[in-house]
Amino acid sequence: EFEAYLEEQGWEGSCLYFDQGYSQVGLSLRTIYDNALRLLLVPSLLFLVALAACCFLLLHPLETVMDRARRLGISARRCGREVMGALLPLLLAGLLLGSILGGVIFQAVSVRLLSRKITYSIPVGGLCALAQLLLLLAGVGFSLRKLSRKSLMNQKGLLHQ
Repeated sequence: EFEAYLEEQGWEGSCLYFDQGYSQVGLSLRTIYDNALRLLLVPSLLFLVALAACCFLLLHPLETVMDRARRLGISARRCGREVMGALLPLLLAGLLLGSILGGVIFQAVSVRLLSRKITYSIPVGGLCALAQLLLLLAGVGFSLRKLSRKSLMNQKGLLHQ
């Protein structure tokens, strides 16, 4: 903008400024930024797909069990708590295994790509695992809430099973 303004005024070449080498590395910085953004978005989308699959594959078979428990008089909240309590060890084990495997893969990839070992930060890995746990619990909790709050009125075929 500044150079265009100077040209409009007829003062081109009257200002000399030093961009500290940005014009030489600007494209490289933009490429690094784009790659970092891809490295953030692709695993995040994969995690959301895995979360959806987890919710479906773990909770879909429990739908009839929860429905029958609700028909026996167990409250929706208690049904949800019991299923969450049963799934929590499985979620924690998967999260721990995934975190360890992710750290090992990170080390292997960094050695291959950079020809040197980068120290894996355990506190940062722990924060990532905590964030993933909270997202998993929120996703499973939302799905459980939806399953346990279904209407108890006669639904197609449920009374004749």
